[in-house]
Amino acid sequence: QRALPKGLDVLAAFGSDDAYKILIDEYQEDKNWPDYVTEFENVKKTMKKVNWDATMYNKWMQSLNTLLEKDSRHPYFMKTYQWAKQNINAALASWAELKHDCTLYGEQHMGVDCGGGEDLPEPVVVGYVEPNLAYWNKAIELLDMTEKMLKDNGMLTAKAKSITESMREKAQFLKTVSEKELAGKKLTEQEYNQM
Repeated sequence: QRALPKGLDVLAAFGSDDAYKILIDEYQEDKNWPDYVTEFENVKKTMKKVNWDATMYNKWMQSLNTLLEKDSRHPYFMKTYQWAKQNINAALASWAELKHDCTLYGEQHMGVDCGGGEDLPEPVVVGYVEPNLAYWNKAIELLDMTEKMLKDNGMLTAKAKSITESMREKAQFLKTVSEKELAGKKLTEQEYNQM
């Protein structure tokens, strides 16, 4: 009934219950297309067979899927439906970028910086990392796979190695911060400064 699948179809087929909820509750795909639920279930079965380690593209998609997973240790706001929608939006945006050109992500910032307004006294600048350990683990795996692919194909230049190592250090740092946040531990001043 549709010429192309929606991005939400893809995330739902990979297992996002929240993406599926949007498709049914908001877009009413099951009413717009009577065979939607049957076809969706068939696609979902096919997606369960994906080899996540087969390509860099697959590994990237796997890391995005971890954004959509639930963890009982997450703070309250990360368990809300609104936060799930925010993560779906982030995953779809990253997927669009992946389809466009993976290399544009090489220098993106990974932490959140909280700043102040002009009329207010300068606040104490702190940062917060969304404590999604599954995502940070997959991001590190993706960086390792990137370096291996570049090395295996004779493309690992000194600059590429330096960038990959820098990104891995940042991802590892953000994973460590996430672990501390989930454990309820206070971050050090140095960690806040690094963020």
